[in-house]
Amino acid sequence: MYLINTTFQAEMSVAPQFIDYIDAFIKRTTELSALHSPVLSRFDAPAEEGQVATESYALQFRAPSQAELKNYEETFLPILFNALYGAFGEKVMYFTTVLEVIR
Repeated sequence: MYLINTTFQAEMSVAPQFIDYIDAFIKRTTELSALHSPVLSRFDAPAEEGQVATESYALQFRAPSQAELKNYEETFLPILFNALYGAFGEKVMYFTTVLEVIR
């Protein structure tokens, strides 16, 4: 079993629209792939002085196999990232981490 985590940082001006987009993405991903158990979390990552205020989020799915994980990485993530950039430009930044669940 694998856990795929994408961490996002969204400027406050687009945070509500970002959440709406991510909600739709979660629904589509769970309907069209074998990924399951989505969790969207917000966490505190205060802006440093002089930086734009942002909200930070983590989106996690469980993937039952490396094949399903690869399918998600090759099929769904590019759609998500292209759509986010098209909608928000550099107001939403992100990175993805894959973890193998041990226990």
